[in-house]
Amino acid sequence: NCEYGLGPLVGFIKNALTLVQVFIPIALIIWGTIDLGKAVIASDEKDIKSNQQILVKRAISALLVFLVATIVSVLMGFVGNDDWQTCWKGAKKCENLNLITGECED
Repeated sequence: NCEYGLGPLVGFIKNALTLVQVFIPIALIIWGTIDLGKAVIASDEKDIKSNQQILVKRAISALLVFLVATIVSVLMGFVGNDDWQTCWKGAKKCENLNLITGECED
């Protein structure tokens, strides 16, 4: 489906994007929760307020990171042709990705 042999590259990008969509939001929310927990334990009202705002910003950032592929896909659907969508949908998405080597295991 992909021209110039770009199928494996698109498949790799698809797998990498999936990892980013999962791990970055989780890390942002955990990081924000830890900061807020530290402020609550310290019982500093000013720190609690500022860390609440930071947690909200991180949660919004996590949501945007999670939705970035969908947002780009919708925007490209309005602007571009269907060739890239066919390539993207046809690229092999690895079900058993080895996180160490980056290779697909059967």
